Amino acid sequence: MTEIQILLEVLNGLLALGLLYFVARTLPIIRMEMRRRSRLLFAIAGLGVIAAQAVSIARLAGIGMAPEGTGQAFLAVFLGAFLFGLYELLVVEQKEVKDLEHRSVTDSLTGLYDRSYLHHHLLRRTKELRYDEHDLSILFADIDNFKPYNDQFGHAAGDDVLKRVAEALTREARVDDVVVRYGGEEFVIAAGVDHENAVRMAERIRTTIEVRCSVQFDPEIQRDVTISIGVASWKRDAQNILELVPIADQRMYEAKRKGKNRVYAG
Repeated sequence: MTEIQILLEVLNGLLALGLLYFVARTLPIIRMEMRRRSRLLFAIAGLGVIAAQAVSIARLAGIGMAPEGTGQAFLAVFLGAFLFGLYELLVVEQKEVKDLEHRSVTDSLTGLYDRSYLHHHLLRRTKELRYDEHDLSILFADIDNFKPYNDQFGHAAGDDVLKRVAEALTREARVDDVVVRYGGEEFVIAAGVDHENAVRMAERIRTTIEVRCSVQFDPEIQRDVTISIGVASWKRDAQNILELVPIADQRMYEAKRKGKNRVYAG
């Protein structure tokens, strides 16, 4: 071997060892649910390094029987597996983790966010509203007479109503608003609007559900479905954002006491 060939073998070996060191340091800090394919690919990369190093050492010692270029071939395998491992780690599996995290705060029936996500969202908005002049209102909606509907027509029919109401809420909400299934037949919208616009939004939602969830509009509905909505707004009704949900909840019950299928905003 010429001096240049020896130098190239040494440099290849050092590069391979450096990348293998990176792999060894990276694996322990990768979250467990992210290790599947990337760990396998990094393991293949490690085997490629070992094979490349074995060939290089043998050639440097003058005892190599492998054809020239074998070490580079193993190193190419390493680099390919290493790059695919990084891709899996940084792109594919990161997306899978985000999807998993999204599902963990999403109601499986309606596809809406759940109650725990609403709490975290309001905490985040509490910090943000200290530094901007944006508005925030809570719309607390409850399906009228849902339990009798569920008992009379069955849980499948009740689930269908829940999904239809969720679709109507999502359709009327703005892109940045957060729509939540709060529990049972209760829904919450955290809307970035002032009180007046929140009341308008609530009326649109109430009217939409009254029309679209009626037997006349949709024969699959067993009985006309309506909702009652309570509205509370930041600054107008409370300085603490977390207090808006119970206030809107109480106003929703007031809407029911006043006859149901209506909006009450205080």
